[in-house]
Amino acid sequence: MNRLGRLFAAFSRKPSALALILLFAFVLHSGTSIVGGLYADDYIHAAYFQGNPLLAEKGLLDGIKVGEPVASMRDMFSFFDPKVANYQPMRDFGMLPWWTGENAMLHFFRPLAAITHYLDYRLWPGNSHMMHFINLLWYMLGLLAIYRLYQGVGVEKSVALLALLIVVLDQSVFQVVTWIAARSMLMIIAIGFFCVYAYHKSLHSSRWYLLSLLLLTVALFTAEGAIGICAYLGAYLFMLDSRRWPQRILHILPFVLVTLGWRLYYQAQGFGAYGVDFYLDPGQEPGAFLHAASYRLPGNFFELFTGFDVFSGQVRPDIRQQFAIGGVLLFVGLLWLLAPAIRQNRKLGFFWLGSLFALVPGLSIALAPRTMILPNVGFAVVMAHLVYYSAKALWPGGRKWLANILAVYIVLVHLLLSTVVAGVMTWNIIDLGGEEKLTRGNVDIGIDDFAGQHVVIFNAIKPFWVAFIAHELAYRGEALPATVRVLSSAFYPVSVTRLDANTLQLTADPAFQLDPQPVTDYSGMPAGHYAYLTQQLLGLMRGQRDAWRQGEVVSLPEMTIEVARLYNGKPSELKVKLLQPLASYRWVYWDMQEMKYKPVALPEVGETLEMQGLF
Repeated sequence: MNRLGRLFAAFSRKPSALALILLFAFVLHSGTSIVGGLYADDYIHAAYFQGNPLLAEKGLLDGIKVGEPVASMRDMFSFFDPKVANYQPMRDFGMLPWWTGENAMLHFFRPLAAITHYLDYRLWPGNSHMMHFINLLWYMLGLLAIYRLYQGVGVEKSVALLALLIVVLDQSVFQVVTWIAARSMLMIIAIGFFCVYAYHKSLHSSRWYLLSLLLLTVALFTAEGAIGICAYLGAYLFMLDSRRWPQRILHILPFVLVTLGWRLYYQAQGFGAYGVDFYLDPGQEPGAFLHAASYRLPGNFFELFTGFDVFSGQVRPDIRQQFAIGGVLLFVGLLWLLAPAIRQNRKLGFFWLGSLFALVPGLSIALAPRTMILPNVGFAVVMAHLVYYSAKALWPGGRKWLANILAVYIVLVHLLLSTVVAGVMTWNIIDLGGEEKLTRGNVDIGIDDFAGQHVVIFNAIKPFWVAFIAHELAYRGEALPATVRVLSSAFYPVSVTRLDANTLQLTADPAFQLDPQPVTDYSGMPAGHYAYLTQQLLGLMRGQRDAWRQGEVVSLPEMTIEVARLYNGKPSELKVKLLQPLASYRWVYWDMQEMKYKPVALPEVGETLEMQGLF
């Protein structure tokens, strides 16, 4: 450890040290700029900016003023909203699963991020390489802003460079940098952390004060994730602003008022999330948010230190307690270890407290890695100090052993292992060989004659990706099916009995997995957590507060689906009434042996078709 510390200290003294780390970051995250290609939400954005006659014919662009810059600022991040005219066509086509809760909404207000995407489609339409490159530039600006903050508040250069390297190697960065639609988070990093730096300078300059206030406003209107920047401003209030409390409060009060004004406008205009478990908007559903926070907060803290993106926001209920306990124990141990150092080093205390505060906004989203970058910026300084103090043998008494163990872990996992993992991820991205392989959200539905037909998937292995099929096919100019309907996930065995010519009875053993709460206990099963993550994503489309009702009927263009029986409050039997000519249907199932979608014929009247499940 001491030798490694001396080597890094020698590296830090080089004038080119920062440039080399930035170059390393640029190369490490250049894969998608080289390969290009769109992914998931990117296809929706392309349709909103460029239009598409295939989607327009289905009504999937109804209510969207395609390509209009002002309208795009409002609606580009409207994924589904009952107030927008394309909501019912989305349900009818199958883009929203049949079990989506009533009045479910996911409509964000990210006008400044939308402007950058609008410019993408005006300046280089169809050139996804350039769109990815713009993401990469925002990321590089963000790294510069982070380092400027580190140095601005007085973090020693070697510690600041080590912390920046930890940020570069964090796995959560890959999900954001490689996804065009996630650019808003990269913008928040660049704008937001320069805002915090300007706030630090503003204690002695009114111009820096006005700039900081302006940057916070810009960050908030970039995306709601900028609330995480407010966390660092709050931490600054407690740890680095040494003035009398009335002066501190008056100094930060305009920032509080700007944030409250933005939030009131955001909610008054009807933006946000409702009735889904993808996002839990504390302003819309405070009770559900607090319940999720009880296990996500310690779980996300555990993830923050361990360095593994385990999607703790989606950890299976049967192991959430272990993650929460691990997070609490880790927090207590680190607090005991760091307490003396924080008392002597207010800068360390600022980044420790800022990282803890910044965990809170991420509790609203199940896909936590997209927001884990914000707390990681502060926590990287904490980890860098752990390594630095251990290399310098500065830990007193009994704290020395725990500190050395944690420092070795940080070096092995956050630096060495993360470098290997990041390199492999970049190589795999480049090795894909071009965007032609990135088709249909990695979903091949197993049939080619689906144009104009009603595709029915009995048991989808990754139902989440089915939601993007229409936009991906249309983007490539391929014909669309009439509808694409997922009846259930492939969690549990499903049997299909044909009651009469036009009526099917679907039964799951013991019930259908259509929401985030598992039907049975599969703890200890090797694939349990992975399967839960991949399978229950569309279950997040129905909030757990939306109880199932026996006899509930969903009417769709090609069928009606009735919840005929419940098992512990979950649907265990469905009755499907077919409304279109049988020749217009294409039936598909997931074959567990061959691990792919395959066509299947309906059973004869009175006969049953059995399909295996993952469990």
